Amino acid sequence: MPSEDPDPTGIHEAEPPLSGLIDVTPITEDETPQGVVGVATVGERLDGHRFSLASQLLWLVAATTVILLGAAIFAPSDHLEAVKSIASVVFGPLITLLGTSFAWYYASRKSD
Repeated sequence: MPSEDPDPTGIHEAEPPLSGLIDVTPITEDETPQGVVGVATVGERLDGHRFSLASQLLWLVAATTVILLGAAIFAPSDHLEAVKSIASVVFGPLITLLGTSFAWYYASRKSD
């Protein structure tokens, strides 16, 4: 009568992958984390992202203002009308985005 092999495929006899690279020993009580320090909550991370977005948009509006003022100062008189039309097209959406981002930032701080 042939003996039955509980693992005919031999899968369980092979060494686990990465066995030499990873410590698979059980964690003892003194190795467990005792507390979480320095982890930001989702609200704190979002607050930082909102501030970053608002400040970057403020810098973008400031840079655009300087560029368009420089173009208006140094543009020949026949190109001045083109600079004015570009400024009106560019500033509207930029100021809207800036106002929305600041409102979003301060509204999130008010709820805290």
